[in-house]
Amino acid sequence: MNSPGAIPTIFERALDFVKPGQWLGLGSGKASTAFVKALGARVRNGLQVVGLPTSVETETLARAEGIPLISLEKAVEHGLDLHVDGADEFSPALDLIKGNGRCDLREKVVASLARQRIFLVGPGKRVNRLGERGNLPVDLVPHALPLVRRELEKLGLRPKLWLRDGQPGLTDDGNHIFDCGLEPQDKPADLERLIRAIPGVVSTGFFIGMAECVLEGDAEFRLIREHWLPGAADVGVKKEISMAPTRVKIVTDADALARAAAARVVELAAQAIAERGRFSIALSGGSTPKKLFELLASPEWANRVDWEKVLVFFGDERSVGPDDPASNYRMARLAMLDHVPVKKDHVFRMRGECDLAEEAVRYQRDMELFLPHPKGGFPQLDLVLLGLGTDAHTASLFPHTRALEEQRAWVAANDVPQLSTRRITLTYPVINHAREVLFLAAGADKVKPLDWVLSGPENMREYPAQGIRPATGAHWMVDAAAAAGFPLAMRGGGEG
Repeated sequence: MNSPGAIPTIFERALDFVKPGQWLGLGSGKASTAFVKALGARVRNGLQVVGLPTSVETETLARAEGIPLISLEKAVEHGLDLHVDGADEFSPALDLIKGNGRCDLREKVVASLARQRIFLVGPGKRVNRLGERGNLPVDLVPHALPLVRRELEKLGLRPKLWLRDGQPGLTDDGNHIFDCGLEPQDKPADLERLIRAIPGVVSTGFFIGMAECVLEGDAEFRLIREHWLPGAADVGVKKEISMAPTRVKIVTDADALARAAAARVVELAAQAIAERGRFSIALSGGSTPKKLFELLASPEWANRVDWEKVLVFFGDERSVGPDDPASNYRMARLAMLDHVPVKKDHVFRMRGECDLAEEAVRYQRDMELFLPHPKGGFPQLDLVLLGLGTDAHTASLFPHTRALEEQRAWVAANDVPQLSTRRITLTYPVINHAREVLFLAAGADKVKPLDWVLSGPENMREYPAQGIRPATGAHWMVDAAAAAGFPLAMRGGGEG
């Protein structure tokens, strides 16, 4: 991840558009090589994707980087979510010329399968009209070489056979390539149709109407500018600087989920207490964390945490008192807090029975007193536990509610008209500043919201859990029933 204010490279920026579980087309050439290496680093850090390479060279690199690969047959059946590739030049209409990497045919095949296509270019690749850089690769079958040469010359092109080690070069598909000198084109699509009509031609370097976005970099490939087709930036693509990859752990059932989460809590608590002398956690409500709390309070687990050094906060609360059956605090107290030696003054309850706007201000003051934070900045809780609602809400950040827009307050009162109620909740900035955010999701009713949040188009107002983007990456623990709708990449599948 870049430091604040740092300019990302075009390769790092391209990673912003990659989501867990996606099927990716992996281009060829210098820019694509850098992207594949950057993607490989994310994969080794937990990002779950699969890729379809466009060349033998890219395939070899992707395998070395540990990126799971799929076959063309699988990609044709499933489709690709995103294709990332380089380009040799691009016009204001985002039409491209490609092929100097000698892979334009496979690149075009793979790109055609993708729902979204992003291209990476270095300096000097932007032109007013395609052809200004003077070269267009044309792929042809070897048998047709004399005919294709003659017909290209009739079109006013200047074909020169590509040589490798002094011999006619062959692509990965066994084809020859003519590098064709040409003049700048006002209507490149017309020229492409004429070339493709020549018997023996299998592809050209023209990529017309295939790019939604071109990321332009300087000599060091630092991002200079993003070029978008009108409306393309609104189709659900991430626009902010990249966060660390989402990690997903799938377990068999809710009991296994509680055990895995308990082990993680114990690990983080020990680490925080060793490094900073205490462990701060924000608890969530719901049936799934209840199992976790009961397990942490059991004789087997309770003595694994130094509870006297734990600070307990809450992620949200309903507008009820502490003894109401709907109270998140009551659930946590009965399931865990009454059974472990946590100090009473280290448990910070959200007072749901009070005026929630006033309580939000008071609760922030408590957090300010007990949690270190920079002046004008946000605290860093060691762990925030979150659940996922069937409408993709988390904490009390509900779809289309005002708290989703809060960027300054740590705590917000939130009207939830769809439930005819009011809640109090930690805000996105506080949750996203946590050292770790751990989502717990169990049950078949979480299949759809998980798909919306982890694989769907970006729409935070509709799917608020998408807005949880901590710098360390969100950590999900999901049982098999909830994970039933996960794509192949997120279930660990793939083909060699």
